[in-house]
Order: sequence, then structure tokens, then C-alpha cells
Amino acid sequence: MGRIPVSLNDRRAGTCIKAAAVGLSAGAVIAMSVLMPPRGVAHAQGMPPPPAVTVETVQSIDVKHAASFSGRIEAIDKVELRPRVAGFIVKRGFHEGDDVEKGQVLFEIDPRAYRIALTQAEANLASSEAALADAADAHERTQELASRQVSSVATLSAAKARLAQARAKVDFDRSQVEQAKLNLDFTEIRAPISGRIGRAVHAVGDFVNEASPHLATLISHEEMYVTFSVPRAALAGIKRTAEGRFDADVEIRHSDREIYPVNGKIAFVDVEANAATNTLTVRAVIPNPDRRLVAQELVDVVIVDRDATKRLVVSQSALMIDQLGTYVLVVDESNKVEQRRFEVGEHRGATVTVKSGLNAGDRVIVGGHLKAQPGMVVAPEAQAIEVSNAEGNPTP
Repeated sequence: MGRIPVSLNDRRAGTCIKAAAVGLSAGAVIAMSVLMPPRGVAHAQGMPPPPAVTVETVQSIDVKHAASFSGRIEAIDKVELRPRVAGFIVKRGFHEGDDVEKGQVLFEIDPRAYRIALTQAEANLASSEAALADAADAHERTQELASRQVSSVATLSAAKARLAQARAKVDFDRSQVEQAKLNLDFTEIRAPISGRIGRAVHAVGDFVNEASPHLATLISHEEMYVTFSVPRAALAGIKRTAEGRFDADVEIRHSDREIYPVNGKIAFVDVEANAATNTLTVRAVIPNPDRRLVAQELVDVVIVDRDATKRLVVSQSALMIDQLGTYVLVVDESNKVEQRRFEVGEHRGATVTVKSGLNAGDRVIVGGHLKAQPGMVVAPEAQAIEVSNAEGNPTP
């Protein structure tokens, strides 16, 4: 019979079976060593690669001292237009929301009754002036007669009294004329300042008087106030000029987090603290050329020093917290992870300043913390840090 071909694997398998039947012989051990790959190769094929983490470099940059507060926009000049005479509104000289100029007629109250009153007052004045002239002539004649002892002293005294009464009547009627003129002028309600006018509370045809609600509100808008309360300790960190004024910019952030493009300056710090909150009321002036600031709007106010100092900064995403405090995971030159505790400074948007514990150039993990443990080797991927001078205000 011919021989049945046997493969190398079959032969090796037979060898292993025989070795198992009679005990491991030296030849079987050699055969098994041939089947197993080298130990280093098995390690390379069985171990996963180092975990990928995102790192950023701790930087030393110019940072300005900043403090953020809640504030409210207020008009520097705000006027509530009110009627000073009674009558029906016959004209409105603006559209709601218009810009108006100082002296512009905004409302007109029916002037006819006031024109009549002025005419009557002027007639009364003319009559009293004529009476004064007659009394003056009578007094002069009586005085002449008295000097020649033709008229008695009593008659002279009566003439003098009538002259004084006539003069008083002229003064009274003249004031009535002035009052009538004022009332007629008050029928035209004019803008006392230039600015922007709001909603008209009363329509044409409404009857108004001095007790009526205001007709409309007029505010100036070229500049606005922003008023906010500041703890005394926060003001202590802001630099001052030689004159004692705060040398800082005031930045505004709207409720939608949009940064107002124009900075203002501190104009006033109250001389008394609020007894309930132990805070000082601060008022800043903000230019408003595009009228983007609206009176009574709530905003965030950031006071930023004009002078910057070098500070170490790190992203808040790198921070880890445990019972002992704050720490970060640092990746050294050999890509090994190290736990590093440090002291946190000021929060500035997505970053914090570093008081101690970290150095410029340290690589800290900002992504993939769960895959990294102290002592592990990782595969770092660099990411640029986004630095902020103040919360929500990235440095250019």
C-alpha cells in the first residue's frame, strides 16, 4: 500500500498526543516551543495602544484685573412730559420712538379758552392803567391845593390812598396777563431736551389736566448711565489715578452674552455704603452712539484695569476636584501622567489664573480625563488655549 501524506501540522499534532500519553519528553517541549510565538511579539499584539488625551500648555500672558457685576442701564436725562393746563389734546407732533429736538412741539392742548383769557387779562390791565393815570392826576392836584392850604390834609391822604390802590391794581392785572400768557404757552408742550421719545400715553381728543398721568417719556440717548453695586473689597483691587479716580474701563455684556463694543468709565462712587448689603453704588457713563443701550435694561458690568500684568492661565476644563482640593493631570516629557495640585486664582471666562503649583509650559489634560490615571503613558493631542481678559471677553 502507498503511504498516506501527512502534513507538518498533523505530524506536530501527533507528536503532542504522544507526549501527552507518556509524559512530556524533551522532544515534545521543543515541538511546543516551535508552535508558540516569541514573548515580545505576543505583548505587542495583545496590549492596546496608549489612550489619546487632549492637552494644552499653561501660558504666561498679559492679564488685566477684572471684576464682574450685575447692573442696570439708566438714562442720564429722563423727562416725563405732563400737562400744566387742562384741556383737550388737539395735536401730537411726533411718532412714537422718534428722535426729537429741544423746543419741538410734541403735544398741543386746545388753546382757544386761553387766548380768550389772555385778551380779558390784557383788557383789565388797560383799564387799571387808565385808572392809575387818573388817580395820579387827582393826587397831584390835591397835593397842589394842599400846599396852598386850599385842600385839607384828609383829602390829600384819601387821594394818596386811591393812587396806591390804582398802582396795586395795575400790578395785579399785569401779573394776570403774564399768567394768561404762560397758560397759553403751556397749551404747547415742547421737548425740554433733545432725545428719543417713547410711547404716547394719551391720544388726540383726550382730556388732560395736571392730575393726569404723564403724556410720554423723553430720554437722552447719546450717553447712558450703568448703575451697579460693588462690594468694598472688589474696589480695593482696582487701580486709581493720582487724583483718586478709578483707572479702569467698564465693559458691558447684554443678557444674550453679546459684548457691547464701546467701553465706558466710572463717573461716580457713592459716599455711603448700603447698610443691608455692605456694597457701594457705582455709576459709569457709557457712550451710546448707535442707541443699542436701552434704559432699564439689565446687563453684566465688567470693570477691567487698563494696565495688564503677567499671569499664568489654564482652562477650567483642566480642573479636577477631590476632598483635598483642586488638581490637574500633567503630561510630562515622556508622556506619563502626573497628578499636580495647584492654587486657583481668578475665574476669567473659560480660564482661571494660577497662583501657584503650575509652571509655564506644563501640559495639562483638558479632554479624556477618564482614560488617564497617574503613572499611565498617554498619547497627547495638543489644543490651543482660549484666554479671556474678563468673563466672556476673549483677548485678541
